[in-house]
Amino acid sequence: MQPQLLFVHISDIGRLFKEQSFVLTNDFIIKLEQQRLFIERKENPYVNLWGSHISNINLIVGKNGAGKTTLLELLGSTKLRRSRLFDDPQWFALYHLEEDLFLIEGAPKLLLRELNAPSELLADTSICVKYDFRTHMMQWKSVQDTTYKAADGQEYPVSEALISLFQTKESDRLWLKSLNILDGQDNTDSFKRHYLHKPALSSTYRFMSNEYIFLEGLFTFNQAVFQISQHAGIDSDINDVNDMYSILGFSLYQDKHKMLYFTKTENDNNTKQPSRSASKWSIKELFILSYLEALIIDLANRATKYPTSHNDVHPGDLIGVETMEENTYEARKVYLFKVLNILKKTSISKIEKYEAIEFDVNIFAAILIALEEIDASLFKSRTTIRVPVQEGMHESIYGFLDLYDRFYNSYGVSYSLDVSYKYLSSGEIEFIRAFSCINDMVQVSLKDERINSVLLIMDEPDVSFHPEWSRKYIYYLKKFIEHVNSSKEIKYQILLSTHSPFIVSDIPKEHITCINVIEKDDELQRVVNEAEFGLMSNFYDIVKNDFFLGSPIGEFAHNLFKDLVKQMNGWPEYNPVEIRKVSMIISGIGEPVIRGKLQSHLEAQAIRLQESNTQKEDRRIRELEMELEQLKKKRGEKHGD
Repeated sequence: MQPQLLFVHISDIGRLFKEQSFVLTNDFIIKLEQQRLFIERKENPYVNLWGSHISNINLIVGKNGAGKTTLLELLGSTKLRRSRLFDDPQWFALYHLEEDLFLIEGAPKLLLRELNAPSELLADTSICVKYDFRTHMMQWKSVQDTTYKAADGQEYPVSEALISLFQTKESDRLWLKSLNILDGQDNTDSFKRHYLHKPALSSTYRFMSNEYIFLEGLFTFNQAVFQISQHAGIDSDINDVNDMYSILGFSLYQDKHKMLYFTKTENDNNTKQPSRSASKWSIKELFILSYLEALIIDLANRATKYPTSHNDVHPGDLIGVETMEENTYEARKVYLFKVLNILKKTSISKIEKYEAIEFDVNIFAAILIALEEIDASLFKSRTTIRVPVQEGMHESIYGFLDLYDRFYNSYGVSYSLDVSYKYLSSGEIEFIRAFSCINDMVQVSLKDERINSVLLIMDEPDVSFHPEWSRKYIYYLKKFIEHVNSSKEIKYQILLSTHSPFIVSDIPKEHITCINVIEKDDELQRVVNEAEFGLMSNFYDIVKNDFFLGSPIGEFAHNLFKDLVKQMNGWPEYNPVEIRKVSMIISGIGEPVIRGKLQSHLEAQAIRLQESNTQKEDRRIRELEMELEQLKKKRGEKHGD
């Protein structure tokens, strides 16, 4: 069983959407007439068009404000979020499960005449139906009572067979620092939904340093630098050991050895002189030890912000008696973890209470081990690890990031280390985000043996791309899914929106749905139409359709064209200065046909005006000649007298 989304009908969800249907399959002819579904099988010429793993790609196109995001939010949102986005939405979606078995989710009451089901089952819910293709009648049954056998041999409700993953538009570029990969899981009797808009850092690193080569041999983002860094400062009031003792009530190493956190080295950007006390440590050792010291200061300082009770034991009382026999890397490391355990016993419970985190010293011990695995050459200063992406993938960096991803939110790791990329454009960031999310999606489906199908919903994934990346996006998508999913027979159905004409030419027109906004009876309405363009349509054929563009040139240029014609038509007489100005503007037009037509019109106007001037001059000459003849006659008459 590999469920596929076939059909969506919107009766009324607000936002100008009323009585509109979307057919998202080429395997069936589907119509809704008078609350009754008519389904017929048809031969699909596009089977395996995008390879063996992608069952279908559907495209929703429209201008800004057409309603593309509204449709995808309706389909991709969890039940709770959908209830917040839409006020009593009247809609349903139809999925094909197998043979004559279908699933309807949303509001099956829109099919009330046909289903003959109890009214309590027809609210915002899901039901299975058996469809008789001969009589066009349906018989309903419970989702929970309809099962299938998964890859592990177990029987599960059909709602477990498909997972819907919604990759929303991401305006917040801080996704590189926010690691919730799957967010807002759904609790419903229908297919489970997840949001897939924050990729794991380990996925972005793997894609940038290794997997992009399966798409193209070279991308500009391979010049980027991956960076792990400690926070620049914990508290502006804690600048040395004295400040630390004054604010926190303790210092480290019983003041017998200097704290490396407050010691600048020649590798620090803001240091003028190297410190002798730091010279015995390697940069890697400095990074790790100063990181542990900074972690202790940060935890203790945050704990001081919250109320205390008279039963609280001050951490300084216990830290002050802890000793360190020798001043070595290993000895310092052991000592600092003893201090962390003391903070766990005395102060960190307040942080856990007020900041909703779970502190576990073992997590930071694991992070320390991961840092120790990283090659020493990648430690560039006491506070910074830098990894050029073009060096390829370092397994130690990937291992650290995998750990960082898992514990980022729950254990307060985000307070102690920053992870970022340098030298990326907004388009590169979105490209990396999109394919890293896809990788996360595939990994989720591969690990869960219950999943046979994935519905991937993507809202304008190419919005920040250069046109060349948009043109290649479907090709990249096909190649990447084939690469990352080669071991399990999962079908991926992709529903994406765009207002870019470059993606359209890779999709058959039967798989493209257009949404437009029209005015009818003094009201705006959204109207759904079949596309007139599609597979292998060239760019100019697509953009000349006013569904995409009101004009094939920019609005300013469009008005400039009209103004130039109006100006030339309005010249009262031949003026070489004005003609030269217009000629220079026309010479700057890039499109040769438009430039040629305007130049021809200019030349015609110049000839007309020149001819007009000649005619005026000839007329004036004739007038002067006649006047001269009259004067001569008058003079002759006087002499005759």
